[in-house]
Amino acid sequence: MGDRVDSGRARLVAAGALAAAGRAKAARAEGELADALFRACGAALFSRMAGRLEPAVQVLLTPRELTVLALAAESLTAEAIARRLGIATGTVQKHLENAYRKLGTGDRLTSVLRAQALGLLPRAWTQNG
Repeated sequence: MGDRVDSGRARLVAAGALAAAGRAKAARAEGELADALFRACGAALFSRMAGRLEPAVQVLLTPRELTVLALAAESLTAEAIARRLGIATGTVQKHLENAYRKLGTGDRLTSVLRAQALGLLPRAWTQNG
């Protein structure tokens, strides 16, 4: 499963690079391949991200920054995110700082909301809709 997720994440990065180079058709194809890899191994969060991202926006945050921000959106602490991803807490903090800088925000909540508004993260489920 890990190999497929890593391959899918690499394809998302490739899609963003292709989009930045003006190769929209190739970028779209890479994004679709990434989504297929994620769905094949049941990586629902990544699949949702791949399906919702515009290739030009994919370069905004790295796959790891997106992952950390998605877990932060689930109200996990930096320590919990670090344990789940098998990385140091300081590394989680650095990924969050990078995400804040790239999104032009200064805290978790604003970063999550901005990422959701950009379509980088799925919107939170509410009882009203």
